[in-house]
Amino acid sequence: PTESETDRLLAFVSQQRSRLPAGKKVPAGELDAQTGLPVRTGPADANDIAVWTSVARALLSLDETLTKN
Repeated sequence: PTESETDRLLAFVSQQRSRLPAGKKVPAGELDAQTGLPVRTGPADANDIAVWTSVARALLSLDETLTKN
């Protein structure tokens, strides 16, 4: 990504973090039962999971929009 794109994504992350109330920690998992891959290597904040899920959704939506036509 360009510097401008990175700045916009980080601004979006900041915006998403500010709109969520303080969250609780979600304990680290071991391995996903279906894939066998590590779920997380350390504790994660539930809000961080929500924020990065929003970022992933925005990026996937943008990709779909750009590749439709």
